Amino acid sequence: MKRFSNGIVAFTAIAVSAIILPAAKADEYNRKTVITISNPVEVPGVVLPAGTYVMRLFNSSSNRHIVQFMNEDQTRQLALTFAASAERIQPTGKTVLTMYEGSKTEPPAVRTWYYPGDTVGQEFLYPRKQALRISARSHQAVPEIETGKGVTIASEKEETTRVTEPALVARAEPAPAPLAAPAPEPIAAPEPSPAPEPAPAPVAAPEPQQPQAEVVAPQSPPSAPETLPSTAGETALAGLVGSLSLALALGMRKMRPHRAK
Repeated sequence: MKRFSNGIVAFTAIAVSAIILPAAKADEYNRKTVITISNPVEVPGVVLPAGTYVMRLFNSSSNRHIVQFMNEDQTRQLALTFAASAERIQPTGKTVLTMYEGSKTEPPAVRTWYYPGDTVGQEFLYPRKQALRISARSHQAVPEIETGKGVTIASEKEETTRVTEPALVARAEPAPAPLAAPAPEPIAAPEPSPAPEPAPAPVAAPEPQQPQAEVVAPQSPPSAPETLPSTAGETALAGLVGSLSLALALGMRKMRPHRAK
């Protein structure tokens, strides 16, 4: 089966080349090439029906791998696509186009373009979806514009698996059913605040009392005895008077000699 498939691809490439090469014309700078195809051919972004077209490099001195597909009189651009460098060992004197295999319902797709005498040609880059579709029917890796790398259905499945596996590992268990919210408890009405007690009546300040003088009844002096007490007698009194006189006399006597000195 594999040999049969490869045989179809080779046959398709040879057949298309045979159709195109006799009508090929070229310009040196932009590698202008006129191609005439008798069957539809798929190019990046569009499918060209049978007819005559112009292939040429976009006028850019910095990037020599941008290809334009124009109508025959070059008044309308049909496709503008990027390409990658494709190398061959032996150059030829003719334009060579290689193709990806087509199917009963889809046309072949252009793969590489070599200008006469060049060993470095153009390998066309396709949008990802188109590249995967071409790869599915041709069983070959088709380079995509986004990365410049060849993609196949197998690589797409591997990439999908790599993307899906972490999601399966991280898959969470179904969340439990939400619990019913508890019924709100009735809010008790606030108790009325007790009525304020009446303020005590102000106590009248006691009137200042006038100091009351204590009246002390005067005591009557003791009444003098009506009669003097009786004495021991005049004899004792006379003796006392004599003693006093003697003492006085002695004192005066002592004072006199003191003054004379």
